Amino acid sequence: MGLIKIVILILSFTFLCQGQRLTATYSAARLPYAMDRTAAYYDGVDSIYLFGGRANSYEVRSISVYSISQDTIKMVGSISSTYLFESCVESATNGNLYYFGNVASSYSVTNNAMFDISRNTTEAIAALPFYPADCGALKLNHTSNIVYIFKDSPLRTFDLETMVLTEVATLTHYPTISTKIGNSAIFFSGVSGPALARVTKLNLDTMEMETRNTGLHTLSYARVASDLVRYVYIIGGYVPAADRPTQTIIQWDTQLHQHVYIPVDNYPFSYSEESWQYSPASVYVEKLNRIYYFGGRYRQRVGGGTMPLSAIWHVNLSDIDPPASTTIPTEYPSTTEEEPETEITTESAITTSTTVITTTTTPNPEIITCQNKTDGMYPHPYDCAMFIGCHNGELEIFTCPVPLLFDPVASTCMPPHLVDCNISCVGKPDGVYPHGQDCSLFITCVSEILEVYRCPPPLLFDPILLVCNYPEFVDCV
Repeated sequence: MGLIKIVILILSFTFLCQGQRLTATYSAARLPYAMDRTAAYYDGVDSIYLFGGRANSYEVRSISVYSISQDTIKMVGSISSTYLFESCVESATNGNLYYFGNVASSYSVTNNAMFDISRNTTEAIAALPFYPADCGALKLNHTSNIVYIFKDSPLRTFDLETMVLTEVATLTHYPTISTKIGNSAIFFSGVSGPALARVTKLNLDTMEMETRNTGLHTLSYARVASDLVRYVYIIGGYVPAADRPTQTIIQWDTQLHQHVYIPVDNYPFSYSEESWQYSPASVYVEKLNRIYYFGGRYRQRVGGGTMPLSAIWHVNLSDIDPPASTTIPTEYPSTTEEEPETEITTESAITTSTTVITTTTTPNPEIITCQNKTDGMYPHPYDCAMFIGCHNGELEIFTCPVPLLFDPVASTCMPPHLVDCNISCVGKPDGVYPHGQDCSLFITCVSEILEVYRCPPPLLFDPILLVCNYPEFVDCV
């Protein structure tokens, strides 16, 4: 294993990047669910694979692939698991992908699974003696089958040929997030307070470590990507304050050992008080010099709730020229200016050619169900651009191609002007309203925040009396 050299240097610089900005550009494609905690892997060519995730109170078991050139996403497989989130993925030299996380119905049983890209099949291959939640999986290079798993201390390797797990080093601190620069792993601690925050550079050839103070605050459920050469980019993980503004991406300079907050225009949420609860999955695409982001969940300013996202977006790192960390500003811009009031929507910053029906609530999983439904297609109770497929009691959620909306009468996706969609509280006074697409549902609006409810079967919502009533007394169209 070699001698582990540990150098702790307590010096860092923090500032808001002045004159440098990134812009979030949104894809027309969206995730099949509004979800967080998915694991992402880039194949180095055109495909980004997404494993699992969590959509509110239910787990997403699907494996999807996003095509960068075609801007499309499709489901290609699944893992038979109840808990399929907070995981990590790496590839073998034969191209197959290995998922490190749960493939069982209990947190006490943790395994890893192999996804065969050529056949779109998945199989469990080995049990792990630890729970790899929020792990990082890195390889020294593409010709290696040795995966370094960054979860806690000790550091472990997993051989994708022999399926052998080995402890190889004792880390100086627990790795909350990890990435790779050159032949070194870069991992950050997630402890509270800048005095204790650490970053370590681990040379994967010699196993020498160099640990520094970062000056960062808590990095809880943050996500990370790097340009593979010098800079590490962190999204979320902290509660916003005057010295750590929201609607930014943190850039860590591995040479100057300092960080900056780079403002991002067209950010997924609108208010400076809002922040990520679970940051979106992050993937760096070297040939385009972009970082792609998938899903995530943010804390809302109004109502104190959280909102999952189905958005796919990216930032172009070429917009930062010269690199943001090379110039220290002489004065600091204010981070306490009052922002103009705007409506909070599910994906308020998304600009696409479609009409997006937005909500400001957390969907109730009891509403999204195939219980007591015959096989077929049904409208999604929260989003007219989505619909539910039921088969033998199993539920799948689908998204119409942009800009189409789901027509519950025709049971197909149609142009927006042909679909009567009224699932929104924007501009409505507080009160109770009929659901625009399902007579068994109704909505309530309080301060433009929407909630969806279902009448007890077999009752339907009466739009005249504004109560649940027997079907014979309700004109349902």
